[in-house]
Amino acid sequence: MTFNIIERDDIVILKIGGELRLTEQPPLALTMQKLVKEQLEGGKKKFILDFKKVDFIDSYGIGDLVASYVSAQNKGAKLKIASLSLKVRLVLNYCGIPKIIEIFDDEESAVKSFR
Repeated sequence: MTFNIIERDDIVILKIGGELRLTEQPPLALTMQKLVKEQLEGGKKKFILDFKKVDFIDSYGIGDLVASYVSAQNKGAKLKIASLSLKVRLVLNYCGIPKIIEIFDDEESAVKSFR
């Protein structure tokens, strides 16, 4: 999995790539939640997780996503998801994620939702 952070005005866009799955990486490996927490500590309050280049997610990835959302909620921040592939969208729908996290078809729609 790869992560790239872009700031657009006061919105942090976390571009995620690869497969969000449990790996044999050390416990200190980078996760969405760690990146979101770092940004929250810096005072950021608006987040978009751009899944455009994510082609697989397992229960570990879903847990990391939910943990990121909870971290944001606990700090009074907003976290949204954008650009899901059909396969990843089906998995998230099956898990009920759209009931708790807003999902947008593309990054631009997610950015506009903050305005």
